[in-house]
Amino acid sequence: MIITAIILSVLLLIALLRVGVIIEYSSEGLKIWSKFAFIKLRVHDSKDKKPKKKKKKKVKDKDKKSSLKPGSLREFLEMLKIIKNMLGRLKRKLLIKTLIIHYTSASDNPAKTALQFGAASAVFGTVLPILERHFRIKKRELNAWADFNANEPGIYAKLTISIAIWESLYVLFALLPIFSIVSANANSGKEINKDGKSTNKRTDGNHDAENKGDD
Repeated sequence: MIITAIILSVLLLIALLRVGVIIEYSSEGLKIWSKFAFIKLRVHDSKDKKPKKKKKKKVKDKDKKSSLKPGSLREFLEMLKIIKNMLGRLKRKLLIKTLIIHYTSASDNPAKTALQFGAASAVFGTVLPILERHFRIKKRELNAWADFNANEPGIYAKLTISIAIWESLYVLFALLPIFSIVSANANSGKEINKDGKSTNKRTDGNHDAENKGDD
């Protein structure tokens, strides 16, 4: 009984832990960290040296097009409904700990700089209420400035998001019906005999291999 209680307590503790991502963009480039509870690991830094990529054989455009075939539109629309349901579950589950955007409008034309500043302020005023309706936001800084001495606009952005493990599982479980849709549509294409071979039966009930003697 004690062991069961300990196991349940550990599982509950793990479920309550939060996982998240930190994204920051500045003059130093893009930096991304992953976070699990109190552990923070750097995932990407644009300043890091990129490893040499192995040369891949070039594939002709014709070969690419011939290898890609369109899927079922009905199946695709069913998947979109499931994804929409998943996004609905995500609402108010995702926590935005930090949302910082500092935009500096600048141009060689002072009038254009002023227009950029006004447009950025309008966008911030429109987007923020929408985000607050769908997500919980702890810290927000959406500011715009005008620099009439610079020639190019600049931006600093930082986003920190997190979600509890149990909440992420609840959201991801909404995608499970996609696998049943894919498997069902894959099996409905052909009727299979006992020996595992296709029956070649058409939708009208006749066989493609049959010669009915009409010609």
